Amino acid sequence: MAGFDRGVVDAEFFAGTTWRSHLVVNIGYPGVDAYRPRLPRLAPQDVVRYV
Repeated sequence: MAGFDRGVVDAEFFAGTTWRSHLVVNIGYPGVDAYRPRLPRLAPQDVVRYV
């Protein structure tokens, strides 16, 4: 995940070391309501042309 505050992450997890963060990866289980219904899909015959 980009766009995080590197200084805050480095201070929390890497204080007193020479390590620095580059990116953050979310690892864990999704919340109870994390999934949404799937959006409608176009039919292949509407979007594919075979030549």
